[in-house]
Amino acid sequence: MATLLHISDVHFGWPSVPEAVEAIHASRAALAPDLVVCSGDLVQRGDFTSQYRAARAFLDRFPEPVLSVPGNHDLVFWNPWVRLRRPFVNYRRWISPDLEPLWRDEQVCVLGIATPRPWLVDLGFVDRRQLARVREAFADLPPQVLRVLVMHHPLVPTEFDGWFRHHVRGSRRAIEAFSRAGVDLVLCGHSHFPLCRRIVPASGARPFVMAQAGTSSSRRLRPHTGCEHNAFNVIRTDGPGRFVVEHHLLRTDGFEQVWSERYDRPR
Repeated sequence: MATLLHISDVHFGWPSVPEAVEAIHASRAALAPDLVVCSGDLVQRGDFTSQYRAARAFLDRFPEPVLSVPGNHDLVFWNPWVRLRRPFVNYRRWISPDLEPLWRDEQVCVLGIATPRPWLVDLGFVDRRQLARVREAFADLPPQVLRVLVMHHPLVPTEFDGWFRHHVRGSRRAIEAFSRAGVDLVLCGHSHFPLCRRIVPASGARPFVMAQAGTSSSRRLRPHTGCEHNAFNVIRTDGPGRFVVEHHLLRTDGFEQVWSERYDRPR
């Protein structure tokens, strides 16, 4: 069995909650994941070195490998010239120079792609080069390997976010491409509340699952969604044809599992 710890939207800076940060590390010790996945927004504002230093220190405390992708808050914001020409300069310096990291073992293959764009604020985008990257990364894997894609923005909007704010532009094209590439699970964040749903392409092709994590350690909660707590996800393989998604919420004594669901991988 392989275990992934999926955190998102930690927002180091003024929204960060130190108690939640410590609770994440306490839970990690109990879960002993094979990989820690961070789906973006490590800092509140990508211009400030102090926030990136805190995010780097947070990631360095994990003894496991960490796979991270940038969120829209991780881009330079206040300097328009730098934002357009080198939007990920601070992320590359402090977190990782690789915006499309890849990790795999015998049971799981995890690929990250960067969905923020300097000309967009809340929306994300997946371009044709990235779609080709997804196809190539998952093309020659043994059939029993779980194919996991990590991105910051959700693939589809929800009734809580509205159609023009929190998802990927051109999502229909991306959904069809991910289906053809054999993606089993998309891990994302951005909207600050946990959600898990099966995505069915309009063509009726192979479906897959999207698991969205809440904000794991910030004050930027979304009570109107029904979630008033910090949250993270845990993904576990359950044999060659199944996997489990768990939602964990922060309670008084730490993070507690409140929901889980098993999914069968399509043939």
